[in-house]
Amino acid sequence: MLESGVKPNVMPTVATAVVNFRVLPGDSIESVTEHARRVINNPAVEVSIRDGIVGNPSPVSDPESAAYKILEKTIRQVFPDTIVEPGLVMGGTDSKHFAAISDNTYRFVPFRIDRQNVNAVHGINERLSVKDYLGIIAFYTQLLQNSAL
Repeated sequence: MLESGVKPNVMPTVATAVVNFRVLPGDSIESVTEHARRVINNPAVEVSIRDGIVGNPSPVSDPESAAYKILEKTIRQVFPDTIVEPGLVMGGTDSKHFAAISDNTYRFVPFRIDRQNVNAVHGINERLSVKDYLGIIAFYTQLLQNSAL
């Protein structure tokens, strides 16, 4: 988000920019902030961390663990034409609350994102189709059954 000036023909006295960095595993809020300072390299520019920042990246979960294998099996059962591959979730999730009590926390949303519903995720009129909702129920039902074995 950028903000400066009050009129097109008047030089602004103050300008602000808010940059939403996605901090990668292995980095920290502090290391990204320091990198921004080095890249900007201007003592007149103040770089600071906004209030409300939730924290550093969560630990990377093990794709060889028994829990991941159950998740992978369930995905293949419910979505048989899906390629299952570990990946990096770019946004913050509630999983951060479980890092202290679990070695592995997997972030997975059991519905297909396509051209029709991609804008419905975190957008205006956020919604799921009934078909996707039923698929989510089927996924979690199967996951619980697989976990109980």
